[in-house]
Amino acid sequence: MDLGDKIKELRKQKGMTQAELGLAVGVCYQSISDWEHKRYNPNYDNISELERVLGEPLRDCELVLPPPRVRKSRKEKKPVYEANKPVDVGKIGALYRARWSIEEIARDVHIPASEVVKYLRRMERDEERRRLP
Repeated sequence: MDLGDKIKELRKQKGMTQAELGLAVGVCYQSISDWEHKRYNPNYDNISELERVLGEPLRDCELVLPPPRVRKSRKEKKPVYEANKPVDVGKIGALYRARWSIEEIARDVHIPASEVVKYLRRMERDEERRRLP
């Protein structure tokens, strides 16, 4: 039997709720829930307190490793379309001259429509600069 199951079984035998056991051990009820559902393992001090409150040894129980957590970055470092492949600016210009809409170009080139507009504006500025000697 693993540690989480043992804690839950002993707690129920004593007729205690998670909140009552948490109060007796000195942790919040969410910690008891996390231990019982194998999200986390208690540290050694908490195991000692659990043994004292529940009246049975828990150190011989099997610890269960919690599932790995995938960390997600809050800031987007680089848009996906830039990371995958370079944008074909010539194709954007050719599609625009062929009277494709901005949305159609964006779908074909796999970038947001706002980026298509930026590329088209940049191409217009470059053309104007070439015309002026």
